[in-house]
Amino acid sequence: AMAGTKVTVVESDGIASGASGAAAGILSPPSINATDDPLFEIRMTGFKLHQQLAEKLPSESGVQYDYSITPRVIVPDTTTELADLKSRLSETQLNESPTELLDANLLAQQTGWIDKAKYGGAFLESGAQVDPYKFTLALVAAAEKLGVKFITGKVAGVNLNDQTFESVTVDHKIIAADACMLSMGPWAKDASPWTNRAIPVRPLKGQIIKTQPQKQLTHLTLINGSNYAITRENGLLILGTTEEDVGFDTSVTDAARDEIIAFGLTFSSALETAELIEQTACLRPLSDDGRPIMGELIPNSKLFISTGHGRQGILMSPAAGRAMSDLINTGETSLLDLSPFDPERFN
Repeated sequence: AMAGTKVTVVESDGIASGASGAAAGILSPPSINATDDPLFEIRMTGFKLHQQLAEKLPSESGVQYDYSITPRVIVPDTTTELADLKSRLSETQLNESPTELLDANLLAQQTGWIDKAKYGGAFLESGAQVDPYKFTLALVAAAEKLGVKFITGKVAGVNLNDQTFESVTVDHKIIAADACMLSMGPWAKDASPWTNRAIPVRPLKGQIIKTQPQKQLTHLTLINGSNYAITRENGLLILGTTEEDVGFDTSVTDAARDEIIAFGLTFSSALETAELIEQTACLRPLSDDGRPIMGELIPNSKLFISTGHGRQGILMSPAAGRAMSDLINTGETSLLDLSPFDPERFN
């Protein structure tokens, strides 16, 4: 839209009613020793673009979405995790200044609430966070000011002529356009019959809990493997997450709640007296090889796709959005190397 393109967004449900609104909103830059990871560039670019957006998007949209810089602490829970952390610290610096392993007592003193970490922990370079629901609303508000039209409806099919995009069918109505991007999250596989193209994406369910500690906690993110605990500036402590391959089930479960609480209690006594405010579940789109699927779904078809960003959709979203916008408007992008995410790798 910023390039003057007329854009219509078709939303089958409410804005941010899925993972975009239910995620924790953690923005973690990739480790500098992971530059050979095909996701390094899109993660780092997304992180930097979030910093830029935070300077202008709230005023442009009129929506404050609680972007904040957040210190990060990695905390091991087993001797294996401890050895891995020591190896990581010795192989490369995690930020521009020296990073050291803090013992349990020193970590408790410096964080104020990570007081049960038996092996201590180490500060990483700072990350950031957003309220993902408000962030999505801010993007929508800013887009509407640029003339983007949002409509509610169910896309029933994509119509091609000689492998070239012509229109979409929305609730039995045909909408013609010059190009189309499928951004369907874990439901992207539904488009395979429309296009005769493999789109191997499945839902990865994740549950989180929101708690209210009795006292204000130091603002930071605790990281242990794939689990986390993050403090909000409004005082909430958010903990997660599960990784469940259970199809499109979005119900919350007692088992997941207990698992997450047990994780939190391993590292902090603050959770012992905290009030459970909310438990949520959402579905993240995960591709078969764990990489996003981004690009032209059928070569030279003007039919594009962007999905499969897994657990880091909010982090990658600014980079993915700008790169796909470039690709649709100009046929190329210099922002990212999209070759690792080419949809043709599955065809």
